[in-house]
Amino acid sequence: MIRGWGTSQEGLSHSFGTPIIENDAMAMKSALRAAGINSSDVDFVEGHATGTGVGDPIEAAAIAEAYSSSKPRVSPFIIGLGKTNIGHTESCSGIAGIIKVLLAMKNELIPAHINLKQLNSNVNFDPIPEKNPG
Repeated sequence: MIRGWGTSQEGLSHSFGTPIIENDAMAMKSALRAAGINSSDVDFVEGHATGTGVGDPIEAAAIAEAYSSSKPRVSPFIIGLGKTNIGHTESCSGIAGIIKVLLAMKNELIPAHINLKQLNSNVNFDPIPEKNPG
């Protein structure tokens, strides 16, 4: 069951296909509101992962903005990236992400990032929410 979804119009971006942090975060927050859940209740987000030095840091910052919460987080927050499992999917990346999440839920296992050799040094992981100790 899909409990909520969100969308935004990027308007003026740096170039065709370059995401904007605020707009991506707005779409995610809209989906959370539509689903009636708090960001701290979400344990897993399936990202797009552009695979670029420009897009990945923007996507990570948008996820951090949308899923950071003042409410305590009781379980780890995991970001999945389908591109590491099935490659670049172009226009079907959204449905590929949904299929991956459904299979992960069915099998109760989040697939490892099999092709990830090194984290993108341009991504700031500090603001990405973590489980609160306690």
